[in-house]
Amino acid sequence: MGNIRTRSAFLSPPFLLVLVALAVGLGSVGVIAVLDHRSDTEHRTESELMAIVDLKLAQVSSWRNERISDASFVANNPQIHRHIQLLAEQKTSGGSRRELLEWMTSMYKNRQYGRIVIFDMKGNVLVSVPDSNARSGPFASSLQAKAASERQVLFSDLTVRDGGPPVLDVIIPIYSSDTPAQVWIGSVVLSVDPERFLFPIFRSWPVPSQSGELSLVR
Repeated sequence: MGNIRTRSAFLSPPFLLVLVALAVGLGSVGVIAVLDHRSDTEHRTESELMAIVDLKLAQVSSWRNERISDASFVANNPQIHRHIQLLAEQKTSGGSRRELLEWMTSMYKNRQYGRIVIFDMKGNVLVSVPDSNARSGPFASSLQAKAASERQVLFSDLTVRDGGPPVLDVIIPIYSSDTPAQVWIGSVVLSVDPERFLFPIFRSWPVPSQSGELSLVR
């Protein structure tokens, strides 16, 4: 028998070209599908992250507004100013101190403060809740003087004192109530304990996540 040469159309160059084209086409469709899926996933993730950021910002803003409200209550209360002035000038038998302790204790118990202190303009402690280890260092004294000169409530940065936990102070300047010039006589300092509310806001994550993280920056 003579040699019979078999030529299969299955392996012919035109068919191979068609096969390669189909493979490339299917591969492209697969890549596009993967990219589309990845794009959808990334979009959903980005939307979730932005929603979380908006939620955290709203919580922090609400928390800050509450501190501003407390500060405004003190700053705009003439009775508090009068009692502090009497105490600073040592013109009270104890009634002013009791009045001050009453609202200080109430605010201390119902808010997120680690301490509430009233200082005179020299940095001496007039009243403190709780009544222990309260003092005004050079940095705190400079912030009190700055708040007084600018006649506005100041928020300090988060600070660590004597190796203790971080605190954030809300400083409210107090002025004399019986003179037109309203002379600075002292300050009320609301020391915020961030562990009570602020830090837990950043630690919590509203959805399951293995790598969710928030950072607090100035």
